[in-house]
Amino acid sequence: MTTENEAGQRLEAAPDGRRWRVLAIAGVAQYLAILDLFAVTVAFPTLRESFDSSTSAVSWTLNAYTIVMAALLVPAGRLADDTGRKRGFLIGIALFGLASIACGAAPNLTVLVIARIAQAVAAALLVPTGLGLVLPSFPRREHATVMGIWTAIAAAGAASGPVLGGLLLQAGWRWIFFLNVPFTVAAFALGLRVLPDIAPGVRRRLDPLGALLILGATAGFTTVFVQAAEWGYTGPATLGMLAVSLALAVWFGWHIGHHPDPVVSPVVLRHKLFRTATLGVFCYYLAFAAMILEITLFLTERLHYSVLAASLGVAPLPISCLLMSPFSGRFVARFGARTSAALGGACLAVGCAWWMLASGFTDSYVVIILPGGILAGASTALLQPPLFGSAALLPADQTSLGSGTLMMARQTSSALGVAVLTAILGAGTHHTLGEYRAGWLFMTIAGIAAMFAGLAYRPDRVRVWTDEKSPAAMELRPGSVGSGLLVAEQAAMVAFLGLGGGDATLLLGGQVHRGAAPDHADPVEGQHHDRDGGQDQADTRARAMVIAQAGGVAMPDREDAEHAADGRSGDRDPGQHPAPGGQREQ
Repeated sequence: MTTENEAGQRLEAAPDGRRWRVLAIAGVAQYLAILDLFAVTVAFPTLRESFDSSTSAVSWTLNAYTIVMAALLVPAGRLADDTGRKRGFLIGIALFGLASIACGAAPNLTVLVIARIAQAVAAALLVPTGLGLVLPSFPRREHATVMGIWTAIAAAGAASGPVLGGLLLQAGWRWIFFLNVPFTVAAFALGLRVLPDIAPGVRRRLDPLGALLILGATAGFTTVFVQAAEWGYTGPATLGMLAVSLALAVWFGWHIGHHPDPVVSPVVLRHKLFRTATLGVFCYYLAFAAMILEITLFLTERLHYSVLAASLGVAPLPISCLLMSPFSGRFVARFGARTSAALGGACLAVGCAWWMLASGFTDSYVVIILPGGILAGASTALLQPPLFGSAALLPADQTSLGSGTLMMARQTSSALGVAVLTAILGAGTHHTLGEYRAGWLFMTIAGIAAMFAGLAYRPDRVRVWTDEKSPAAMELRPGSVGSGLLVAEQAAMVAFLGLGGGDATLLLGGQVHRGAAPDHADPVEGQHHDRDGGQDQADTRARAMVIAQAGGVAMPDREDAEHAADGRSGDRDPGQHPAPGGQREQ
């Protein structure tokens, strides 16, 4: 929060003394939402035995969660903004706790899937509202640090999910869900007293039809892949479901083009670089989500590991990601965002190809699993930062829409990836080596597609400005932003980057420079946006500061910023930019 003194200078208010408690409460919710996703994945073999069900049936415990969460993330965030973020968070954490009880007490698989849907609704409320409560509680100069902690929590949930899930399975799969209950009770009780009451913002249309269409289309396509083996690939039920899914997808495409504020904005998808990054994220998570499941099944079925040993066997993926992260920012600074993203996709493809080729020749974990696991973990540290950071290449008023679109792409592709793997492995409870190799071939192809998307992602010079009359501009170029982040910030296996109403911008894999805007702009990549006066210029300045502080990039002093905002930056050579590390180029 900022104020103005008598001289008209903007001053930052004293930090909120409760801010770290607010972060702790919201962080608990963030951790639980991600923990349950990964812990349930390693519980697949146990759930199959407990309910005497096939892999395709049990896969809905994961698919239902990811699909519903993907469809509701943006509408739930808008609803919370309209009705109050504190209220939305408290409703979400209470519902998550109740749904966890229902999951743990589920007498059959159908009830468990329904309870998982309720969990997904709660998670869709918690993720955007949590960060939306945290960021306003901190001064802007601390936003980069907060984002580091926030995504470190995501990394902890992802890294500990398989191991903690395996440990809890020793007491029974139900404890994976019962573990959530005391934490949700504590978060709710403390949240009532600690969380700030943030006034609702400008009311936006919720677009429930758009959410239902993407929910129906994704669920329909997932059903086709999951049930095709049982229904018959050319059976009437399979073809009918496929036709309905295609119709819903076409309807959704028409809908977002005509709705004034759709759940997925066509404006952000017309931005070439952002569209490329979204495609890369989609392809990557087609392979990544399926990969976690197949490795777990392979270790338990083919190598005859216990569930606990299998959960520990998956650990090299998050561990290698965490170890790689301190160098990923430097790698982007040296070789560029394009190279980093492309190499990330290539590492995933090579890792899956290694499993495909090495399996069957030996039972050695070190020979078969470990090399591919290290490569797959490194791929996350290389690909995620530049592609998820593409939301910051959008105009300031579209950053939240971009972040929501990336999250939606990740969730829907995760569900589809698991569904495709389920179709490849078949409906049985035991799978042949050929079926596993076919699954890894699918992941290799998806990784190659992500690699090509990375090669097409070239944010060499993207200018973003917010005032049609101002020649001042921020130029986003591949560089060292992210190298100053906390280590685990880039290591988050599933980093929920909802920006809570656009309070801050996180750019991973780019540097912030100053430059003069051209006399004309590309209607998509460099949109002009009319803003009112100094307040919006100051907001833009703060946005740039968040990006710059994250990577230790030098920013012009306030006199320079006012000089540029007044239109006097033409005296400076627009080719001169602040150099990384706080030094200006001579």
